[in-house]
Formats: sequence, C-alpha cells, structure tokens
Amino acid sequence: MAEITYLPIDHLREHPLNPRKDLGDLTELAESIKGNGILQNLTVVPIACVPKLTGRDYGVEDPTDNDLYVVVIGHRRLAAAKMAGEETVPCSIVLMSQGQQQETMLIENMQRSDLTVYEQAQGFQMMLDMGHSVQTIVNRTGFSETTVRRRLKMAELDPAKLKEVSSRQLSLMDFDRLGQIDDITTRNECLDKIGTRDFDMAVEKALKFQRIDKNMPAVTAWLKSVKAKKLKDSDRWSNKYDRVGMTIYIDKWGENENKPKDGIEKKPVFYYLGEKKSYNYGELTLYHEHEKAAPVKKDPEELAKEKAVHAAWDQIDSVARSAHSLRQKFIDRFTVTSKNESQVILGAVFAACMNAVSYNSANRSVLCQLAGIDDTGYIPDREEKFWGGFDKISGNDWVKLVYALFGDADIYSAEGYRYQFPVFKTNKKLEVIYRWLSSIGYEMSTEEAQLLNGELDAYKAGDNYGEV
Repeated sequence: MAEITYLPIDHLREHPLNPRKDLGDLTELAESIKGNGILQNLTVVPIACVPKLTGRDYGVEDPTDNDLYVVVIGHRRLAAAKMAGEETVPCSIVLMSQGQQQETMLIENMQRSDLTVYEQAQGFQMMLDMGHSVQTIVNRTGFSETTVRRRLKMAELDPAKLKEVSSRQLSLMDFDRLGQIDDITTRNECLDKIGTRDFDMAVEKALKFQRIDKNMPAVTAWLKSVKAKKLKDSDRWSNKYDRVGMTIYIDKWGENENKPKDGIEKKPVFYYLGEKKSYNYGELTLYHEHEKAAPVKKDPEELAKEKAVHAAWDQIDSVARSAHSLRQKFIDRFTVTSKNESQVILGAVFAACMNAVSYNSANRSVLCQLAGIDDTGYIPDREEKFWGGFDKISGNDWVKLVYALFGDADIYSAEGYRYQFPVFKTNKKLEVIYRWLSSIGYEMSTEEAQLLNGELDAYKAGDNYGEV
C-alpha cells in the first residue's frame, strides 16, 4: 500500500481525462473539511505519467514539473479543500499507465453514482475504445448489460445537441427510450425535443416508423405471394375498386385484426400503401375490382376534394392513435404513491360521473383482466368471480383500473361522415380524461392539444373549399 504524503494544493492538477465534468455543489463538503479535515486521501500520479494533451496548459511556471502531480481519485475533495482554504491535502502517490488512470477514474465515479447519464455513457465508450468488451465493462462496473448497451447508444448522440438540451429536466427513462431508436439521425432529431412536452410524441412516431420498416419485408413478401398490384392514388378514389377489410397497420402487422382477410387472394388483389411522409404512412388498404358498375371518370376538382377529405381524416386518425398510445403507456409506467393516490381516486369519481350522465362505457376486458377472470363467452357467476378478484387488486393496478373506467380509445374531437371534411366538435370525454391525467403528471404534446382544441390543420382543410 502506498504511503500517505501531504502535498501542497498548488502542486496538484486536475486530470485532463476526468470523465466527471461537473463536480456539483461543494459547499457542504468544504464545511466538513473545515471542521474535520480530509478524512480520505486523494490518489495522484506524477505529472510525467500523464502525457500532455494538445493545447492543455497545466500552468507550469514554478514549481518545476518534477514537483507536480495529477489527481486520479479525489477531484471533489481537491476543489472543496481549495474552498476551505487548505494548503495541503493527504495523497497516495502511485504509478499508473494512462489506460489504468482512465479506467480507475471511470470505475470510481460510476460505482459511486458521481456521473451524469451522458458522462456515464462517455465513460463506457472510453472503456470500449480502450479495448474492453461489453461483458468486461459489465463485470468491472456492476451495471447490467442492457444498461451498458443503452448508454453506449447514448454516446453516439450529437454532443452539441446534447449540450444544448442539458439544462432541461432530463430523466434516465427518457434516454433509455431514446436508445430504443435504431437510426442515429432520427435519434438526434428526437433529442431536440427531449425534456419538452413533444418528446413522447416524437419518440412514439419514431418507434412506430421503425416497426413499420422492420415489418415491411414481410408485408412486401405477402403482397408478392398474392400477386397484388399497386394502385395509383387517383385510382382508389374511383368506383372501379371495392375496399376489402379494415385498414391494416403495418407497425402491428400480424397482430389481431392487422392482417389480410382469409381467402382475399381468390380474386385479383390491389393495394394502396401510404407514402413515407404522409399521415397514412404504414397503412395498407386492400381492394378488389368492382364487378357491377363500369368505371366512372371523376371531375379533377371533385377528385382533388376527395383526396383532401381523406388526407384530413388520415391526419386526425394518425394523431388520435399516437395520442391514445401515449396515454396508455403513461398509465402502464405510472407508480401509485401516498402523494398521488388521492388524485388517482379522483379519476374514479370523474369516470363514474361521466358514465352516469352519458353513454360512456368502461373497458370491461381490462377490468376483468385485472380481476383475474376471463371475458370471453358465457361464464357462470361472472359477477361473483369479478368481485372476488377485485379484492386482490393492489399497487399500480389501481391506476389501470381507474383508467379502464374511462373506456379510453382512439378518440378525437371531430364529427362528420368520412366523405366530408371533419368538423371540430368539443369532446367532453377526451377533456375529462386529459384533465385527470394532467392531475397525476401527464403532459400533453402540441399535437394532442391541437387535436383536443380544434387547432389541427385537418379541422381547417375544408376552408379551401368553402366548407367550415
């Protein structure tokens, strides 16, 4: 074990490769040093062990280089000792290679939770650059492999953008969700919105498009297997084709109803796929030729209007789907505590009142699932079984139960037939849902607010055709 030597503070320098850039508030530590001294020594290396980096000025004038040491462990203690007016500090002088110095600083800081999330990511990347494998980093730092890999993804982020957003209220969960986006360009675009009310919506869309891209080869293979022919946008508005089945959402390809109807290939299949930058991107619509009526060529102005109507509804549908997904995910991640449980209960009151004065229905399948009973077919004594299971509901399942009482779905503030431009109409159910969610910490994105308040472009699309 190295001996403890008291070195003058002006002989010590900060390490240029210290991964911790922000030492935090040193006031309390400085006061402790004033009263009790430094209880744990610093670890330092002779300055000769630290190759000088280009442009790095150690201020070497006097004393000479041979009297200077660089701190490896104890940067906070050194800074606090300066604040406390100390002249010397206890140090353990050791000899380490530059690689050993970096690794020591990284592990020391990370194990003591002294790094910000991004500094931690940079540290993992530095260890990777030093030749360590992911598994070695896991073993030496104590972090899980999932955490290490996600932090390494974070290290790929644009450092300038990260610095720009660092003053916002950021969370580990936000960075973890950002790390789920594979494409680095898209990840950096979402980084612009981190810490704002539009971040969740941006990530939701990015992950949706990512799922679409991953499922697209399977969709393309199916279309090829049934020899489906692609329709022009103008063709699908004529009466030459009949739509078959519901819209298929490619991001959920193969799930539940998001698949082609059985036997659809018995007739020639035609399809239309939403373009990349449109609101209906990732939506597959299938058609058969209309057998009875002959094709009718529509007036260009009438055709343009029909396309505008569908585009407006596509926007509303897309935002409504994303908004509902965000609300559901918020509930799934929500933790009931003693501080928020009264607001959770208030949600049950809101839902009960809404169900009493309107035709609103709760989500029965979720309620039954929470109570541990099946919701399909005839079940003898279903009510008795439900209340038996109801007594077992606890913890975070309570907020899920309250949310189920609202019967939330892909709802929006619009009315009108689908062949007409959507007209904004206040949706009280949606307002009540958002009022409750906001009371327990939910923050609406810009598009959600526009959907709720009638400010989406889709609500104004009819203005160009003299329709309000």
